[in-house]
Amino acid sequence: MTIVVPSLVASKLLLQLVALNKKDGQYGAAVVNGKDDNSLLKYTAEQLNTIFHPTEGISILKSIEQIPDFVIDVHRRQCISDLLLDWLLDTAATFKNHNVKFLAVCNFDAYSNGLNFVFGQAHMNGKVAAVYLPRLTQEFYGLKKNEDLFIQRVVKESVHELGHSFGLGHCPMHTCVMHFSNSLADTDAKAKDFCQNCASRVGR
Repeated sequence: MTIVVPSLVASKLLLQLVALNKKDGQYGAAVVNGKDDNSLLKYTAEQLNTIFHPTEGISILKSIEQIPDFVIDVHRRQCISDLLLDWLLDTAATFKNHNVKFLAVCNFDAYSNGLNFVFGQAHMNGKVAAVYLPRLTQEFYGLKKNEDLFIQRVVKESVHELGHSFGLGHCPMHTCVMHFSNSLADTDAKAKDFCQNCASRVGR
């Protein structure tokens, strides 16, 4: 059962696809796993709306098609997630609404300080969050494509990272969306929404 979070009614959520498409294919290619970009974002927005219920709504922004070179680790062929979040914060800062939360859906791989890769990351109790699509696909691991599973993972990781942006830490309950995902098995095992305890604390 989805738990409504009344403390988020004054918030506005912004979704934006960040599509890094280098001509030489060095850094990555579009990953939407059979769905066009807009359909993936629309579905994700619908799911986020049922969980967060932001009264100021959810907007899908025009895609970002180029990111600065300094956020890319050329040798690892990955984005440096910490630097990307800092760069995205400048975009979020252009919105005067202080309650804005900005989620970037990125079609490239990324890592963070001390971690070889991340499914997503957020500024804790901040404005920006990001999810990274490639490792959420079955094909990344040489397995048969499963579009439904991919979309479920995108939604769960989006809710998880936005949860961090609202101040939530990791939850010990394995079925809570805020439980830490050490692998995709962890992501697949948890629900897409908050446990009762996390729902009562989010945004406070």
